[in-house]
Amino acid sequence: MSLNFLVDVYTYSDYADPQPDYAVLRVNEALMEKIKELQAAVKQTEADNIRMYGGSVEFYENPVEGCAAVLSDNVSADDLLGYSGKLSKEENTIRTEWASLVVNADRFWYRDILKHTDISIETKRVSINSVDRCLEMTLETAAKFVSDEDEIVKAYATKLLAEGEKS
Repeated sequence: MSLNFLVDVYTYSDYADPQPDYAVLRVNEALMEKIKELQAAVKQTEADNIRMYGGSVEFYENPVEGCAAVLSDNVSADDLLGYSGKLSKEENTIRTEWASLVVNADRFWYRDILKHTDISIETKRVSINSVDRCLEMTLETAAKFVSDEDEIVKAYATKLLAEGEKS
């Protein structure tokens, strides 16, 4: 199983044009295992974080549909219901180079550089435990997570149940 999470992006320059505001993080079981390995190495070595080049992230100017959970301060899952962006996904994509996965003791995120620039961008940090719990969730177990204190788990459980009612 693979889950997509829509997250905010932070740019460290006022001169980025176009500037990505959102990213979609694609997380599957294999990537989650790698993240957990890096998390263990961070704890063992007492490092601040470990960075690995490569990863499964796409940057966008506008929000996109089809994500397991929306982890954004700028747009909510409800805002995306029936959302049809002005641009196609291809036109909306921001080109980057040097994507790297960064993992610390409890969160992961991506850093990247806008193509043909030296402008650094970074995604919102996401809880490793939260994403791991989402990957383990099924339609049958989702109901017990709807009132969870963890916003990511709660959002995914709610979406999973809503999709289950439609089918």
